[in-house]
Amino acid sequence: MRNMKLLFTALLTLSISIMSIVPAYAEAGAIDEQEQTEQQPSLISSAQMYTGIPQKLEVKGFSGSVQWVSENTDIAMVDADGTVHPLKSGATDIRAVLSDELTLTCHVDIQDTILSLNTTDLGSVYTGETKTLQAIMKPEADIQWSSSNPAVATVNHGTVTANAAGTAIIYASANGKTVQCSITVKDKTISVDRGEATLYEGSSLQLHASGEPAGTITWRSDDPTIASVDASGNVMAKAPGTVSIRAELNGKTAVVQITVKAIQVSLDKTSITLYLGYKDKLNVSYEPSGTPSWSSEDSKIVSVDQNGTLTPVSVGQTIARVKVNGKTAEAKVVVKQPFVKFPSKTKTLYKGETYKPAITYGPNQGTAKWSSSKKSVAKVNSKGQITAVKKGTAYITVKINGKSAKQKITVKNAITLKKPQITSVKKASRASLKITWKKVSGANKYYLYRSTTKKEKRLRLQL
Repeated sequence: MRNMKLLFTALLTLSISIMSIVPAYAEAGAIDEQEQTEQQPSLISSAQMYTGIPQKLEVKGFSGSVQWVSENTDIAMVDADGTVHPLKSGATDIRAVLSDELTLTCHVDIQDTILSLNTTDLGSVYTGETKTLQAIMKPEADIQWSSSNPAVATVNHGTVTANAAGTAIIYASANGKTVQCSITVKDKTISVDRGEATLYEGSSLQLHASGEPAGTITWRSDDPTIASVDASGNVMAKAPGTVSIRAELNGKTAVVQITVKAIQVSLDKTSITLYLGYKDKLNVSYEPSGTPSWSSEDSKIVSVDQNGTLTPVSVGQTIARVKVNGKTAEAKVVVKQPFVKFPSKTKTLYKGETYKPAITYGPNQGTAKWSSSKKSVAKVNSKGQITAVKKGTAYITVKINGKSAKQKITVKNAITLKKPQITSVKKASRASLKITWKKVSGANKYYLYRSTTKKEKRLRLQL
């Protein structure tokens, strides 16, 4: 009986041992539906890992103590809790020792961690533009994006936005690695070859503009009635005034201030009198620069050369014209015979009296020469001042520009005049007096003397 009991126990132990090594992947149908078996310990047979990224292995279906062993500690090490630390690329086995009889193995293939960008330099980007960075990585992970200078450039999920001129570094971090890409942000620009210009109506000016980034420049005028501009930047001045011409590119604008002036042509005289035998000249002022063209309406009266010099031909009247830049100015020209003339044909003087006649003559040039027909009666100096010497008659002659004139001078003896007799002195106003006196026979001029005190020097006032 005792032997039978031992045989039964051995058979039961063998049955349990055989059941303990049934694979975990055995089909449920192979197990007697009436029998309940315990879950078998299992470990993944292989794993892909990356250097620097710890990964924990776990034995399923086993609650006992596990001893972890790396077959090659140069490639990977493993902690007591099954955490594998990949050290370098390669392959090794990680073993989980459950007991002396049971060891589970996981074949680990280790690759280097990869994180890179499609470019390390985005180059020059203009404000407002965006660029996309693409990351290449193993294993897959969430990338943390950042910028060294968000004022210049920001990044969101790899999309870089240029904000302001400057430089920045864009960083991408994942799996303990960080890569970077540089960016240079430039302002969009446009400039014109000048900031202002002055044109004259009817003239044109070609403007030249450039900018970054390159594109089609649009031109426009704030007031085309003053100055217009075509698609190539050619400005046409139309009417006097000031206007802004604008060049636009990529949302940027450059302005040129255009001042349009009227064409100016003027002569220094609007009328001129010439005398036969004597030339004269008209002077012209004009804007802008140009070549004056002179003409005479009647060259039989006066001719004009291209310097504006007028030559009288015959007595008469005509028009001299000058034309510059399409504008004309003119002057009336009168041609006369040269002359010289005294203010009167005769003049009476008293002995000792002096007199300078105001002669008129044309042309208004030359030096007058004076002479007296009888110096003992009346003499004249080189300046035309006549002095009555003694009673009698003399002729004073003046000659200038080939013409001469005479004036008869009658000299009389000086007469003695009586002292004027004041008849009344009345206050005419707060600051004036009314003085009345009797006329003196033979007197043709009176003088009034005044002083504030008897000792003060008297001042003579001519009435």
